[in-house]
Amino acid sequence: MPAAYLAVTLGLTMFSMHPLLIALSFAGGLAYGACVRGWRTAALSLRWQLPVVLVIGLVNPLFVSMGSTELFDLFGRPVYAESLLYGCAMAGLFVASAQWFGIGSTMLSYDKVLGLLGNVVPTVALMVSMTMRLVPRFVRQGRTIAAVQDVALSCMGFGCAPSEGGVSASGEASASAPGEAAASMPGASIPGEAGESMSGGARASMLGETGAAATTPGRRHEPARLLRARRLSDRVTGCPSDRMPVRLSYRMPVRLSDRVTGRLSNRVKGRLRQSSVLMGWAMEDSLETADAMRARGWGARRQRTTYLPYRFTLRDAAVLLVLTVAAAVCIWASWTATNAYEFYPRLAPIRAWWGYVPYAVWMFVPAALHLYETRRFS
Repeated sequence: MPAAYLAVTLGLTMFSMHPLLIALSFAGGLAYGACVRGWRTAALSLRWQLPVVLVIGLVNPLFVSMGSTELFDLFGRPVYAESLLYGCAMAGLFVASAQWFGIGSTMLSYDKVLGLLGNVVPTVALMVSMTMRLVPRFVRQGRTIAAVQDVALSCMGFGCAPSEGGVSASGEASASAPGEAAASMPGASIPGEAGESMSGGARASMLGETGAAATTPGRRHEPARLLRARRLSDRVTGCPSDRMPVRLSYRMPVRLSDRVTGRLSNRVKGRLRQSSVLMGWAMEDSLETADAMRARGWGARRQRTTYLPYRFTLRDAAVLLVLTVAAAVCIWASWTATNAYEFYPRLAPIRAWWGYVPYAVWMFVPAALHLYETRRFS
């Protein structure tokens, strides 16, 4: 059922060149993404989607000079409102389609793809399932690499506190805390908020009062990304979050231009390093996957037997019948609305019509079902 729904939804989204239908499809995909991944992640996805809409919408009038409502002249070329809105609609269609493709990896897991296409096209089914699984793994591994490197770079120049010294989870500092040893080093100072030097006891008390967020007293606050990186890398570095080291701060006169250039170059180097590590991990993982498939007998015979954990029941047949009828109504509504609407030479008005209602219901069905299941089983 999810595969049939997703196929119809992608077809409706990609072939419905109507502003209201595009907006409904985009809103439905955004609502389901917010239900599954959270509102914060769904809102962060707009960081690249909205610029794409603006860029395509602004570029289209430069190549297509059609319409009846002239806005202004750009380098002797008239810019019309119709071509501008057509570019925005085309960009919205692209963004909505990309959103539903991303949702497809959530609706259809790789085992469902294998169960659906395993007997028909086994090689294609395996390739599709491995590709759907590879992209989320790449994203997760990239975040892990970035988090570990952030913690490794932030821990340069100091070590983790030993188990018998340092700051305990309750915030009490022992006599052998690394902060006191750091305070005894010549030339090393840990400035406070006003820039004065702090003793080891004061530094330990600050760590005890503020916890993990004050592991670097020289800063006003630690970035949220670094805190998340510290928590994520606890398993990798073996350094608990409540015993994070204290960073030594050396004041050196640095020009503002050198500081900005250094930050940019460090960020570029860090991203290149992360990409290199990620590519190395991907090649190693591909070799391990090939060895595992060969060890399990892949390619030993022309036809392989498959096991289907899903059975087609009468309930599935009834749901498929309802889905087919609803899809036919939505396809008819999309066809009628798209043919009746025109961008050139003048924008056609959008009138109230009952055909938009089933189309909107179709797009918001996944979000409604997810909310219903969450309320029922939580």
